[in-house]
Amino acid sequence: MMNESNEPQSGAIARTGRHFNATVIVLLVVAAVTVLFVFQNREFVGIDFLFFEIRNRVWTAIAFSIGLGILLDRLFIRWWGKRKAAKNAE
Repeated sequence: MMNESNEPQSGAIARTGRHFNATVIVLLVVAAVTVLFVFQNREFVGIDFLFFEIRNRVWTAIAFSIGLGILLDRLFIRWWGKRKAAKNAE
């Protein structure tokens, strides 16, 4: 996007007539780092949990752990909000 003086607006980078949003650039960098992470962590590991033993790649174990952490966070926030609402209702 250009303003009246043909200067790029803040948050945009001019390149051969095109404008790139900073968000797109950050997303591309994160995607590249993610691909590198996956390629560097392709070896298999054994994971023991209770009575289960699973052999999986390192990156899938880490991704699963992150997903489980996000799920637990969401459940805790929901529980905390209901607890707070019940306390305020009294």
